[in-house]
Amino acid sequence: MKISLNWLKEFIKISENPQKIETILTETGLEVDEVININPDIKSLKKLIVGEIKSINNHKNADKLKLTKVNIGKDNLSIICGANNIEVGQKIVIAKIGTEINHVNGKKVKIKKAKIRGISSFGMICAEDEIGIGQSHSGIIILDQNAKNGEKAINHLNLNKDIIFDISLTPNRADAASHLGVARDLKAVLNKDITLPDVSSFKEKKKLDIDIKVIDKEACPRYSGCVIDNVKIGESPSFIKNYLISIGLSPINNIVDITNYVLHGIGQPMHAFDYDKIKSKKIRIQFAKKGDKFKTLDGIERKLNNEDLMICDSNNPICIAGVFGGESSGITNNTKRIFLESAYFSSSHIRKSSLNHQLKTDASYRFERGTDPNITVYALKLASILIQKYCSGEVSSPIIDIYKNKINDNTFKIRIDRIHKLIGQKINKNEIFRILNALDIKVKKNGKNIIVSVPPYRTDVTRESDIVEEILRIYGYNKIKISNNNSSSFLSHESNSSIMNNYLSKVMNLLVGNGFNEITTNSLTSSRHRSNNFWNDELTIEMLNKLSDEHAILKQNLLFTGLESIKYNINRKQNNLKFFEFDKTYNKINGKINENRKIGIYMSGLSNEEHFSSKSKIISFFDIYNTINKIMIQANILNYKTIVSKSKILDECVKLEIDKKTICTIGKVKKELLNYFEINQDVYFAELEWNNFINNLDNDLKYIKIPKYPEVKRDLSIILDKKKSYNDILDIIEKNDKIIKNISLYDVYEGKNIGKNKKAYALRFVLQEKNKTLDDKTISSIMNNLIIEFEKKLNAEIRK
Repeated sequence: MKISLNWLKEFIKISENPQKIETILTETGLEVDEVININPDIKSLKKLIVGEIKSINNHKNADKLKLTKVNIGKDNLSIICGANNIEVGQKIVIAKIGTEINHVNGKKVKIKKAKIRGISSFGMICAEDEIGIGQSHSGIIILDQNAKNGEKAINHLNLNKDIIFDISLTPNRADAASHLGVARDLKAVLNKDITLPDVSSFKEKKKLDIDIKVIDKEACPRYSGCVIDNVKIGESPSFIKNYLISIGLSPINNIVDITNYVLHGIGQPMHAFDYDKIKSKKIRIQFAKKGDKFKTLDGIERKLNNEDLMICDSNNPICIAGVFGGESSGITNNTKRIFLESAYFSSSHIRKSSLNHQLKTDASYRFERGTDPNITVYALKLASILIQKYCSGEVSSPIIDIYKNKINDNTFKIRIDRIHKLIGQKINKNEIFRILNALDIKVKKNGKNIIVSVPPYRTDVTRESDIVEEILRIYGYNKIKISNNNSSSFLSHESNSSIMNNYLSKVMNLLVGNGFNEITTNSLTSSRHRSNNFWNDELTIEMLNKLSDEHAILKQNLLFTGLESIKYNINRKQNNLKFFEFDKTYNKINGKINENRKIGIYMSGLSNEEHFSSKSKIISFFDIYNTINKIMIQANILNYKTIVSKSKILDECVKLEIDKKTICTIGKVKKELLNYFEINQDVYFAELEWNNFINNLDNDLKYIKIPKYPEVKRDLSIILDKKKSYNDILDIIEKNDKIIKNISLYDVYEGKNIGKNKKAYALRFVLQEKNKTLDDKTISSIMNNLIIEFEKKLNAEIRK
């Protein structure tokens, strides 16, 4: 979620620098991922020119690219563009060959002649972020039609300096999903007042009627609306456009932009209908009939079910409530009268519709988390005033507000001594009361206790511990002192769980010592994975009350969430990755839910960072296999078998098994799965079955004296048919002389030099006798016996 500092200052007077604000927001639970400085580079912008799209043709070698012919005054340019909002006749911003543009992230790019999929492109059609004037990359910049082809584009651009805070909003903080919501937290920390837009100038007339009935009251506890006449559809005022652009939204028209302005300003989703398209001037809020068809604003016809809450006129549905409007009642350039909706819908019902139709909108994002039921009329008045001022509209009906069962504050008792106990130290009572009042939580003293009344928009504050959390995040976790007497003791004997934790610590230390970093991923993951062929949907466990589609199902393996972390790092230019994670996976088998503890190990990129003193190599299967081998040796698990296996998600897959129970699965992630996550480099993955690992570890480690007689090393290269495996080689070696102390595979080769369907293994043998020095005769005898066995049983060819 993006928050504009300029917009924020409309609600609260703040003089603190952006770094201070970033710290405050993060410490109060609104974690700032990035602070973006929008400071347009005037020098580079002066080099951009106005162009007009004269024709658009499909790129013959790419489905998503278009070949455009653009007029820039005296000349025409052929430019390839991938934006989905281009149309013939549009006035656009052009960066010609040789122009240097300054991206919003600070990166400078010089435009060159490029050949894209075999066709030359002579310049670039620009989006806002590409030239550093905004956050949007949803499409190209579209200029006014009065802009002249070939003139400087800077004369037609909205240049707005701003600071943008990109906040990673957690699902429980729906109250902060607006500039007003963020301002509330700053108000509590900085002890400043909030200023709300004045709506006292709102006026209404009774000229037009609309009949509204809420049929399904549980799904729609409150519904407010009014009719506005004589509206003129056009461009929005500069301040609204600038605010929307700054947070990555593209202005559409004055009506739509005002509803978006109210939504992102105070957190109330709104929808405008073309009043003249509403049949019989009736509005009914009710569930759809199963099987009904409805065409949404994006032109897609959707099949409804009886869980979809709909806004209907006298005949048909005209909007999926709280999610997406309908094509039949949408605002067009010919719209003269609108019906403006401001409602409070049940979060669970909106969530169902959003998931059913895979529609994620700014409105559904807020409704499915919970909005404020008590600001619908205020939002309606605010939007109406703006429409009157900037769209020449006139409110032509009274505000209709259907709110039969008012949603009251959540009132409960909390104990002052309990607050201090949970925090671990005493906080001044007056400071506690100040913090709670600043968060709009009313406080009333009741002896040693206090009675709190929490406003309905704080859906996450329902009990005593939640109040303590609110106090702490505003007071500051850093102010809580840690006792010098913290300690723990154990009176019981070592249990199985302590043995398990001890080995877990050993495994983690081993991995960290080998350059790995621990990651922790969410147990919940995105429901979009269910449509992926690599996901076994029969095993899926779906959340009943999911807060969002991104956290809707439990992970059935560690790989999918691990790949999300890898993608996140690669997108930030961290290409050499070694990760591990200890977590549970969840599967439904025969109706029963199974939880399994596992360790996931991920390797990608180079085995070590590039350095002048050593060569770097790309990570291979043997790197991750050797890592697992170290873990097995540490646990004294030596009697496992390496079995070549087929896997739905892994190539080059092997399993380490003991008594047909899998200890670990190792392999290279399939290219198709990497493409799904938009990862363009190889990833190797190992999944350790923790319970099987613990059940087979041998805690009785034995140490022996290093023999005084020397080791002898011999190398052997064996060519086998591809159908034969390295395991077949090991089986023969294990059945032979015990003087062979160790075998290592140091190279594998496939190529025309050894023939088709052949593979060469380069082995190094270490031989050692405990009681005497090995002589050449004995060594030769052992190696010759092995060669005979390889030739006889594996039809091997020994490379000389």
